[in-house]
Amino acid sequence: MSSADIEESITPGSVDYKGKSAWQEIRHCVRSSRKIHSQFAQKVPHDFTFVLNNTDTDQNKTGTEFSENKVSRLFFLGVLQGQRENTLLYVDIPNTSTNLTLDKPAEWNSAFGYFQPNLQTDKYSKEEELLRERKRVSFHGITSYHISFNNQVLMFPSTGSIYTIRMEDLGRINSQNYVVEPKHVDTSCQHSRMDPKFSPTDPNLISFIHDNDIWVTHTGSGCEKRLTHFHKGCKNKTDNYLSAGIASYIVQEEFDRYTGYWWQPNNPAGVHRILYELVDESEVEILQISNPLGQPSCDSYRYPTPGSPNARVTLQLVEFTTTGNGEIQNLITRKLSEPLHEIFPWLEYIVRISWIPSGKGVWAQLLDRKQQKTAVVYIPLSRFTHSSSGGVDIEMIDDTPTTTLTSLYSNVKILYEETSDVWINVHDTIYFFKDNLPDEVRFIWASEHTGHRHLYLISSQLKQPCSSKRHSTGDLVSGDSRYCVCTVTPLTCGEWEVLEHSDSLWVNEDTQQVYFMALKDSPLESHLYKVSYSNPQEPVCLTQFGYSHAVSMSKGCEQYVSVSSNIHELYSAKIFKCSSQPEVLVNLLDSSSGVPDYTPPQLFSFTNSSGDQIHGLYHAPSNLEVGKKYPTVLYVYGGPHVQLVTNSFKGLRYQRLYTLSLLGYVVVIIDGRGSTHRGLKFESYLKNKMGKVEMDDQVEGLQYLSHKLNYMDLTRVAIHGWSYGGYLSLMGLAQRPDIFKVAIAGAPVVNWTKYDTGYTERYMGTPDANPEAYDEGSVTRCAASFPNEPNRLLIVHGLIDENVHFVHTTDLISALVKCCKPYQLQIYPAERHGIRNPDSNEHFEVAVISFLQQHL
Repeated sequence: MSSADIEESITPGSVDYKGKSAWQEIRHCVRSSRKIHSQFAQKVPHDFTFVLNNTDTDQNKTGTEFSENKVSRLFFLGVLQGQRENTLLYVDIPNTSTNLTLDKPAEWNSAFGYFQPNLQTDKYSKEEELLRERKRVSFHGITSYHISFNNQVLMFPSTGSIYTIRMEDLGRINSQNYVVEPKHVDTSCQHSRMDPKFSPTDPNLISFIHDNDIWVTHTGSGCEKRLTHFHKGCKNKTDNYLSAGIASYIVQEEFDRYTGYWWQPNNPAGVHRILYELVDESEVEILQISNPLGQPSCDSYRYPTPGSPNARVTLQLVEFTTTGNGEIQNLITRKLSEPLHEIFPWLEYIVRISWIPSGKGVWAQLLDRKQQKTAVVYIPLSRFTHSSSGGVDIEMIDDTPTTTLTSLYSNVKILYEETSDVWINVHDTIYFFKDNLPDEVRFIWASEHTGHRHLYLISSQLKQPCSSKRHSTGDLVSGDSRYCVCTVTPLTCGEWEVLEHSDSLWVNEDTQQVYFMALKDSPLESHLYKVSYSNPQEPVCLTQFGYSHAVSMSKGCEQYVSVSSNIHELYSAKIFKCSSQPEVLVNLLDSSSGVPDYTPPQLFSFTNSSGDQIHGLYHAPSNLEVGKKYPTVLYVYGGPHVQLVTNSFKGLRYQRLYTLSLLGYVVVIIDGRGSTHRGLKFESYLKNKMGKVEMDDQVEGLQYLSHKLNYMDLTRVAIHGWSYGGYLSLMGLAQRPDIFKVAIAGAPVVNWTKYDTGYTERYMGTPDANPEAYDEGSVTRCAASFPNEPNRLLIVHGLIDENVHFVHTTDLISALVKCCKPYQLQIYPAERHGIRNPDSNEHFEVAVISFLQQHL
């Protein structure tokens, strides 16, 4: 069925909503619309990795160096025609393009046959479910993969297990005439193996997390060893408060770091080292969540609320050697001689951490509890010590001279620091240079200290402190360990934003060029730019204007793939040769292939009463009739760190909103003050004022649009959102019942004192320090302001939501009952913060549309 067929079957007035068949009619509409969108939603490739084709490289190569006579290969995740789950795919890339490579999209090659070990959604372990929630992963099948440093082995996790396949076996037919399939990595572990990683020096070594401890296995010998022994295996949550190699809940959910261990990038003297976090949650509150359909029927979670203790984190090292036959031995654990929180008393979160490229030390980004102070510090290997039973330090095996360890690199150094009167947005836009002088660390860092996120080249001296002015951070490092920044060179500037995600910064040290993603030419379009770090000039844009681009680049910056779209056009993907005039090498995905009969939304902007330019978009109802007024649905998020309005294709993420337009609704989205990528001042409008100010821009946008579009009926406006958007849906109905006739609030925060520390304290401080903000931002405080008329409020929530807990909804209902206010409630017993199950998702969409049809 085409979308034209859908429109014909569900034009306004064609469904009798008084009849018993109304619900099934809506269900038919939802199913048809979802079927059309799934046909092109599954075609978008993602998670790219460039390597050299193994047939063209010797075993000693790392697989990342490109040359003119080598053929490269691009791996990615996607869905093949006729299948439903993600799988691993690849295409080979020629050095020059031909008509054959550009006329039509290249054929996607499957890395192996139809591999399906166990992909039922109800078979995920609890650990996998929670990680999928943290990462907001909704697709099934293969969701991540890794390639060994020498480009010979490919590894991926699936439903709690680990699988590998040699590159030379990709697509190969075995003696039984079957395509060679991935090999299961055998284990003695009984539960899920999470976060697997290759050793960066031995492709036979794979590490993973099992039951909150770090393990390693040697795939050649089959030897498997537990490296840490912190988890007690107790059923009682109170007794299980230590974990190794796993980021805490707050770091995962609010700072987007999902791992807690890191291999040393080199292997001095044959010693393998893994840096890891030891997380102590003994002081973190334990929350009980009822799960009537689960076993057990009540789940326990460590969840810190504002003002309460967070998890305490310390850094440790585990090191070991391997024998020629793969046996793991000489296991040693090392601790920091002085914990970071003793050196830096203000430290609350370690938000970013890894090794410097030489492997001589570790860098970490530290953040205080108010999230207004941060420092990037260098920790030399010599600070990690191990004491034998006799109390004598065991010397660390290293190829660095002892005199260097004890003098030049013996102290923790502050490489960079900054403070903010607003808050510090944590990002992944950081790059440490491989080529440095012996006593120097150089890196590229993004900072918002000017009000917009921009790039800076920072040079720090490890040998001695510099005389540059530094902030007073209250740390207790010794005098020769203090501020060692020598130079800070701006690479970009202006009233625009460099993007913050991990796949947004690349550096070619040979050509001294920095490649980065930014919103320089429009806050609605992301583009790839380049600038010289040795002689910074105006950045040069490398991608086509009129589209938003998501880019992945090869490690040496020789090639990149761009997935692009705009508000009117479906996604396309092309592989480029990176040069002053980028050359298309392969057409990976054509935007014209399989485009449905789809009417895109329209972008608009207006100037609000405070003089800010506000961006929005709207779907017009299908089959507009002259002189007729149509109901409006305002879809809202409205909180920080999110941007909904961009010049990119919206048919995938906002399929439900398009369905509403087919049913005769005007659908509007507005990014008001507080949303991201418009500068710190624009975002900080919400500081200490969450729930009090967001509606102004939303209402002004509706009024502006109603004057522009004479078919909007402002007497019939619904407000609908999820999470922070659910919170604002409630606030919108309570604060402006004259504007919003109905509200549909999904998984809403109701009382900020019951949300988590990392998010809430960033924007509101603690309840003790800022009680008025918490009180005025509480929905329960507004309960008496909700309308007295029935059928104006629908609350939707997953019962086992471990992010915005169901207690928020119970608190709201209690307050509404106390004030004798009407409401409707829709509960999904087996759903968490996101509605992932297809049946639940379908029911939710039908319920939303049915509520709107009956009451708007």
